[in-house]
Amino acid sequence: MSVFRGVLPRRTMLCGMGAAVALPFLHAMVPLSASAAARRRPRQPRLLAIEMVHGAAGSTAYGRARNLWSPAAEGRAFALTPSLAALAPFREQVTIVSNMELRPAESLSPAEDGDGVDHARSSAAFLTGAHPVRSAEGKIHAGASIDQIFARSLRGRTRVGSLELTVESLDEPPDPIWPRGYSPAYRHAISWVDAHMPALPEVSPGKIFAKLFGAGRGGAANGASILDALIDPARRLQGDLGGEDRQRLIAHLDDIRDLERRIRDFEIAMHADPSGRTGDPPTFSEHVRILGDLVRLAFASDLTRVATIKLGLDRSQRVYPESGVTTPFHAASHHRQEPARIDAYARLNAFHVGRVADLIAGLERTGDGEANLLDRSLVLYGSPMGDSHVHAHDFLPVFLAGRADGALAGGRHMVCAPGTPFANLLRTTLGLLDVPVRRVGDSGGVLAV
Repeated sequence: MSVFRGVLPRRTMLCGMGAAVALPFLHAMVPLSASAAARRRPRQPRLLAIEMVHGAAGSTAYGRARNLWSPAAEGRAFALTPSLAALAPFREQVTIVSNMELRPAESLSPAEDGDGVDHARSSAAFLTGAHPVRSAEGKIHAGASIDQIFARSLRGRTRVGSLELTVESLDEPPDPIWPRGYSPAYRHAISWVDAHMPALPEVSPGKIFAKLFGAGRGGAANGASILDALIDPARRLQGDLGGEDRQRLIAHLDDIRDLERRIRDFEIAMHADPSGRTGDPPTFSEHVRILGDLVRLAFASDLTRVATIKLGLDRSQRVYPESGVTTPFHAASHHRQEPARIDAYARLNAFHVGRVADLIAGLERTGDGEANLLDRSLVLYGSPMGDSHVHAHDFLPVFLAGRADGALAGGRHMVCAPGTPFANLLRTTLGLLDVPVRRVGDSGGVLAV
């Protein structure tokens, strides 16, 4: 129970020299005199969209026959497949959607054919459902993405409009076989403010931390913490809070301090890479965990309700040794339809899903009033490709997690009719977030998820 005198404003921040920390939801932010109905919070769903390039082994004919990705059973009696096994703890909050296709990522005329064109277009089509236009002049034209449409509907309600994050540096050497007429922005951005303005993602956790908490890159210098400047205001606030709120605040500050330390260690290791590179993290898993925790803390303190994470770049040759698969990613995705190589690629898909499951677990263990952040959120995970060996854009590997603050039941495998536009799910997602729109990309309706 809160003992705060009056009502603590939801946007209260702890401020100190060079730092500003927004608070999680506390009971003191609701008047004690309010009725039970009045004390119920209005819906505040969050959206986290995550893209992994190069499709999935389960999208091949071999993989579909063996249910490497999509379950055999439709409805609620499904069994999780090898690629999705890490989602078992959240089965009742997972919605798997099968059989969708993303035609806007394909060539729509012979002038758009050629080597690498599907890699050039896929990411830009993922959350927009729009066709990225090829232009000899290098002009950009795709479409507004659902995360940015949602962010626009929330304008002025949060301090940060949206977060765009990535696990691979955009500062890479030119690809000698990259098809002309396709801007690198198509490959780098899944978030688009409008058809002409990509929201390029940030790879540095330190820069994102600074954006959220007002500190320098990676937090304070010389091993100090940004929270050192907030000791007195935090102490004063704790003295006005009831026991439950006080513990929630202490846990929130401890979370930030721990994340700050991990980011500092991570970036020191990243910049100390013996090869001299500065864009690749020491481990993929730790990078994803850190980005997930940045999103989690931003959602918990209502700094933003919109985030995207790009887990890879098309044609990446990155190796994921933690997965047990030592073949470089792009080469592994071109499995030549050979069963042993498809099975190996399925293990790599399972590894990526496992990292997302860790992120989902973080949302579930973080309280938000009478629920947790997974209940409040909608996590969309998928790829704009299906069978990556042939650069196909049907049988897309996709799932949703969370309840979108009460709008999504979960615990279901939905099998769409063949040829269902992926944009139908994009439009449906906006509806679950209370942003009804008539059309997204090539959508032709909504899904009954």
